[in-house]
Amino acid sequence: MYADNGNDPIKKRQQEQMLKFVTQSFYRELVNYGVDINDIVRVTNNLLDHAINDSGNPDDTKTYYDRILKAKQIVDLWEKEKRIMIGDVGIAPLEPIYIPKICDWLKLPNNHSNFIDLFPRGVDELHSYFFEKPDLTYFSIFYQKEKFLGFIGGENVDERSRKVEMKKFVGDANYRNKGIGKRATLLFLYHFFRIKKIQ
Repeated sequence: MYADNGNDPIKKRQQEQMLKFVTQSFYRELVNYGVDINDIVRVTNNLLDHAINDSGNPDDTKTYYDRILKAKQIVDLWEKEKRIMIGDVGIAPLEPIYIPKICDWLKLPNNHSNFIDLFPRGVDELHSYFFEKPDLTYFSIFYQKEKFLGFIGGENVDERSRKVEMKKFVGDANYRNKGIGKRATLLFLYHFFRIKKIQ
């Protein structure tokens, strides 16, 4: 998961926890979208096929996430600007000024799903949801530093047991299916494991 781990036990634990977190989050997303348990098994088999085909060498330990999470690809501006980026996609702490826009997105008829329907529709209620609960952390998803596209975050954050439920939503339909959600997910993982240093 991390490049050049060597025998560093801390980095190995970070790698194991990230793998568990990715798996758990992916499973919950499949369930939230109504995927049957038998189809989840089929998805697992398909993932294995893709892993083998993409690597070209089954013994190659460099995975997709290894390459993406290298420091040279993630621009970490968290200490100075509270922002991290991969290319044109970045995340930063969610701010109240974006709540009305999120409400507009959530009310659109094509934005209904098991996951999205859990969020309040009113501005005041959504503000309370995002900013008054102690066990969740949400980030804005940006494109080219300025265009607000959606949000990503973790709920039921338990740092002691290193567990979190991840949710993401690209509200601007013009920017869906372009890999933005995937990059935002990787940035969220980077924040969770590298910046917060959950081990």
